[in-house]
Amino acid sequence: MKKIKGIAFIGLVFCCFNVFLSAQYHSKGKIVNVIGSDARGYYQYLPFFFIKQDIKRQDYTYHFDNGTSFNKYTYGVSLLQSPFFLIAYGYDSIVKQDLSGYGNLYAYSIIIATSFYLFFGLLLTFLLMSKWFNIRTAWFSVILLYGSTNMFFYSIVEPGASHIYSFFCFSGFVYFVDRFYASPNFKNNLGAALFFAMAFLIRQTNAFIILFLLLYNVYSLKDVVTRIRFFMKEYKYAITYVICIFILFLPQMLYWKALVNEYIVFAYKYSYSEESFLYWKSPKIFEVLFGTSCSWLPYTPIMAISLASLFYLAFKKQYQAIPILLIFLLALYTCASWWAYNFSCAFGYRPFVEYYSILIIPLAYLINSILNMWGKTLLKSGFLILFLMFVFLNVSMTYEFKWEMWCGPDWNYEKYYEMLSKIMRNVS
Repeated sequence: MKKIKGIAFIGLVFCCFNVFLSAQYHSKGKIVNVIGSDARGYYQYLPFFFIKQDIKRQDYTYHFDNGTSFNKYTYGVSLLQSPFFLIAYGYDSIVKQDLSGYGNLYAYSIIIATSFYLFFGLLLTFLLMSKWFNIRTAWFSVILLYGSTNMFFYSIVEPGASHIYSFFCFSGFVYFVDRFYASPNFKNNLGAALFFAMAFLIRQTNAFIILFLLLYNVYSLKDVVTRIRFFMKEYKYAITYVICIFILFLPQMLYWKALVNEYIVFAYKYSYSEESFLYWKSPKIFEVLFGTSCSWLPYTPIMAISLASLFYLAFKKQYQAIPILLIFLLALYTCASWWAYNFSCAFGYRPFVEYYSILIIPLAYLINSILNMWGKTLLKSGFLILFLMFVFLNVSMTYEFKWEMWCGPDWNYEKYYEMLSKIMRNVS
């Protein structure tokens, strides 16, 4: 009970801190901007179902000639947001302040929801890291993940995006997969299956994370054969995944059926631009990793260290590095093949935020190795300063970010270095 109270207290403090930062950031403009762009697409199922009671006529959609509309975003994010929306709607129904579903109150409900799921995603990640390493390493790794990656940006600046919600689902899935192989039973399998099904509902390319289940502790061809035999014998575990996916996807399939008379749809074909994997023959991998338009590593440099550690662990066949590497490479190829491979100027490359749930493992391994070095105080201090610098740069770039500048045709490495120089001058 004491441990639960401690977790609840930490969670409350963290959520209040994150909500405060996000509210302060958006107070410079309009808080309702939280419900804009992609965030509006994910969220709008809620006001149109509970308030307007007509999900066929959502506004941020592809509009048909008959007056109906098609939302290319699935309802997974809105499902997770629904408890917070309903609390806001219940209060709004009493005070009669704004029953549109898009006012300030509902924007705050999204910020609170994102902070809530971010905390529990980090908590599940912490629990796994503390099992594989030690408490000190687990704390340091999770705090560093929050402060030095674009996870911070997407919990503060764009909390309505799907990535924190996917991170929560990934973290839960990885946590329960580890528990499942330690103790294969219905409860652990169901936990993993539910988290996977929700991640898949939110974003279908999230399906790559299933390799963590299939290749967990698999390091040879013999291990592959053993794993196949295991699931053939214990097919009930695989069936659980199918059932969970079907149950969660059923409302989405009924929505698709009602609009376009199909149960299975590639939703992005109903868009005003050609949204497809246009570059699948020539993926823009370099641009994704190092490009100027808000690519990954220049804006989240700590992940370069995580990748180096990942390749080392894959060579050593330790800490699930092989499935992690395969999952990451598949995600990289898929994102680099998308027609908008920079994801419309995604700060620090937003599609990778959910994969931090597994990329934290090689990072934690490196941190654990550093912290456990005997002597070498100078080297430890050097790494500590480097990690603190990553946090400082990440937070600073978050508040420096200006979409119209960073995403324009004139943004290049010269301006990127000017931005870094400005940050350093502000310190001095």
